[in-house]
Amino acid sequence: MLEFCEAPLLPKYQDDTRTLFRAAIDIATIACEDRVLSIYLYGLKVLVTAMSPPICDNKVTPKMVNDAMRIFIPILIAKISELNYRARDISMHTLIELFRHPHIRVGPLIDYIMNVTASTEPPVEKQAWRVILSRLEIILHII
Repeated sequence: MLEFCEAPLLPKYQDDTRTLFRAAIDIATIACEDRVLSIYLYGLKVLVTAMSPPICDNKVTPKMVNDAMRIFIPILIAKISELNYRARDISMHTLIELFRHPHIRVGPLIDYIMNVTASTEPPVEKQAWRVILSRLEIILHII
């Protein structure tokens, strides 16, 4: 899939890349939910490729882009909170890179980060310190 997305667009996708965008997001979602690190990293590459031109062009609406990002926010934050430094660093760089996209809003990310203080979560003082630290790092880099 990654090679297909990085190659020049086929003639049937040159006028409208929305179906290709949706397919790439679906593949990236499946790959990013996998526990194997190499598959997860492949999913991140597909995600970044899907969010870049020529796939994410004028036909892909800001609503489609933001809906796609809502899927990946919990996945990326969970990986940033892990102990595996390679997954953590690559996930942080990917998150920062994705939120530099002009159509992506920061609001859903901040809302998800602030869920750490929600009543359904354990109190902040009982949560793992790396979870709190990773969320504060994200806010520092995004804002």
